[in-house]
Amino acid sequence: MPSDSLELKAASVTTSDKKATVLAYSGGIMSVKPHGSVAIDLAGCKTDDRVSFLCDHKDEMENVIGHGVPRVVNGQLYVEGVITPGGEAADRIIELKKSGTPLQASVGVTFSREDTQRIREGETVHVNGRAVTAPAGGFMLICKSRLREVSIVVLGADPETVVEIQAKRGKENMSIGLETTNTVTIDETEKTRRDEIRKLCAGGHADIQAQAIDEGWDVERAELHVLRAQNRDLELKATRDARPLPPPVHSGHRGSADGREVLEAAAMLHFGHESLAEKELGERACEQARSLRCNSMVDLCKASLQLEHVDFGSHTRDQMVKASFSTISLPIALSNVANKVTLAAYNAFPSSARLIAKSLTSQDFKEHTGFRLTGDFEMEEVAADGEIAHGVLKDSGYTYQVATYARMLTLTRQDVINDDTGAFSEIPRILGRGAAIALEKLFWTMVLGNAENFFHADNANYLSGAATALSDAGLAAAVELFLKQVDQDDNPISVVPKYLTVPPELKVTADSLYNSVTLEKQLAEGGSEPDINAFHGLYQPATTPYLSASGMSGSSSKAWYLFGDPSDVAAFGIAYLNGREHPTIEQVDMPGHVLGIGWRGYLDFGVCQIDPRGAVKAKGEA
Repeated sequence: MPSDSLELKAASVTTSDKKATVLAYSGGIMSVKPHGSVAIDLAGCKTDDRVSFLCDHKDEMENVIGHGVPRVVNGQLYVEGVITPGGEAADRIIELKKSGTPLQASVGVTFSREDTQRIREGETVHVNGRAVTAPAGGFMLICKSRLREVSIVVLGADPETVVEIQAKRGKENMSIGLETTNTVTIDETEKTRRDEIRKLCAGGHADIQAQAIDEGWDVERAELHVLRAQNRDLELKATRDARPLPPPVHSGHRGSADGREVLEAAAMLHFGHESLAEKELGERACEQARSLRCNSMVDLCKASLQLEHVDFGSHTRDQMVKASFSTISLPIALSNVANKVTLAAYNAFPSSARLIAKSLTSQDFKEHTGFRLTGDFEMEEVAADGEIAHGVLKDSGYTYQVATYARMLTLTRQDVINDDTGAFSEIPRILGRGAAIALEKLFWTMVLGNAENFFHADNANYLSGAATALSDAGLAAAVELFLKQVDQDDNPISVVPKYLTVPPELKVTADSLYNSVTLEKQLAEGGSEPDINAFHGLYQPATTPYLSASGMSGSSSKAWYLFGDPSDVAAFGIAYLNGREHPTIEQVDMPGHVLGIGWRGYLDFGVCQIDPRGAVKAKGEA
């Protein structure tokens, strides 16, 4: 099988002379060799108007046994069409089914590696209208693909799917090996019945629609159930209108804050983020939030029901919590709070990597090439004839690629009832800090790895020897080396150092070189005297523990670096997907056995080496 194709095997098969309906893919996870666990996002699966039925994925003419029309219904892939008898392969399949031999179906799709996403073990994604949780080892999600064919095979991999092929001989109707579950009939009467039921239930009553179609109700029975449901809704509305509601979250008077902002502010105040709430949502929203007196998670649940105008007077606490989980207001408010807390924690992390690296943007997860331009840029005097001389551009490329770094968090019903504020107020903060740590560690792993001798004497950006310890003399030597950087034509590029980056062991020395007006100068005859510090206020210190961490390969407590302004000549870069430079938290659908609200936090980024002339490293030998 080609590396860019995949066979997904499905369901049991029955055969007939003419008509066939195949539930080819049920929308979940399948086990497919050699890829392991795989799922296809049918929203990204392109199909032609017709697709061929093959025998065992063999694309020779004699193995084409019919054709069908593909369609996606409720997150499942169906193919309706015909099996054409007369060929050896088609006749063999019919004979096998007549004898009771079990056969199955398989679909063939093509895709590229760039259109796949690896879902890690335990992570939940929403695909094909359902929440799918990755099993042990995770699974590959095919986000974009093309359906090429559907085959009848011996063994399949999707036991949830069904294929119905009906045979007709003269006046006798015969169903060969017909499975009675999840089958799809394709006669015009059945199609008309389903279409009328869908039209009747349009705009609501999805549960009635599903039951009516699955159980074969006639249109009159479906209409009766819809009318009863509408009457119940009217009676419930009348009951609610007749009973006094608790005061709404938003007063509605001029100058009041938006109700959901008030609920969000109430959550932030309860979780102890008062200053962040005032900064992000304003004093007015916070004032109205305080009047709600939300002193527990249950109080927040009550406030969300008030905002939705839901009467919870007769609800038990457990019922009220469950009802609040199903509102729009509470999940949105808590998601917004989680995002703000995560972002605040991410920005609060002391990142030297984000300070000294150039920000790059990637539109996807493919490897990209960036270019640093050098060449003959110097302007020349225009000659008397007015002709302007052409400059020469010389490019030198570097590559970068982003990946996804993520974690999940869940606020369960038990957390809400127990008012476990730590489960919600701390985890987003930890996620934000965790994203910052992931970026910082990856960045300094790259710097210390020194791939392709990035820091080397041949690049005129590396100092070694006894005189390279961090001091005024060592710093002077590094600055001189930095300022002497040239382009490929040996012309000075005039790049200027800006940041002095050191491990914790050298922080005091770096701070002194930056902040002190005078330094102690050693006299030849012994002793010392104050002297002007020529580096006062010039090279901003940036301390990172990764430079000397014992777990980092290439770390040192003596080595230090000078970096230029990344907007001028950048030594290193950090690429972000679509330019989003901070982590994101999104609400996700929880599995049916989990009662709660789930979020996933993720950051898409990658790091790269750009230009050796943007930095100088000193080995720091004493």
